[in-house]
Amino acid sequence: YKGNDVYATTKLFAAWWAAELATRLPKGATVNAVSPGATPDTDADRNGTWFLRRVMMPMFKFMPGMSHTIADGAGRYLEAAGYSDDVTGKFFASPPKKMIGPLTEMNQPHLDNPAAQVALWNVTNAVAGVAAPAAT
Repeated sequence: YKGNDVYATTKLFAAWWAAELATRLPKGATVNAVSPGATPDTDADRNGTWFLRRVMMPMFKFMPGMSHTIADGAGRYLEAAGYSDDVTGKFFASPPKKMIGPLTEMNQPHLDNPAAQVALWNVTNAVAGVAAPAAT
């Protein structure tokens, strides 16, 4: 088990799932995936190593540009919710190689993988035991 690998895979799957869901929603309904940015006070590091929990994360709170508050992280979701109806199926996060910063649409090639998005959608529905609407 490698926590960082699982974390990164989970973010990728959230982006793929949102992209696929966006193809299945009626016109005017939107969905986007949003990363809150580095918010150490959420206790997201609770399963991390001692060094991460007791040294690195506390340091991030005091280093400019390395983290922000829970309110700032939550505000990113509200910002994305205010985007126009034509912005859907996207993944928004801090700028590349930044822990925090303005909410930015991520355009990395691995995020745009329609076959993987459909496969993830199908597996998710099979695991959940639900029938899903076809893409529009």
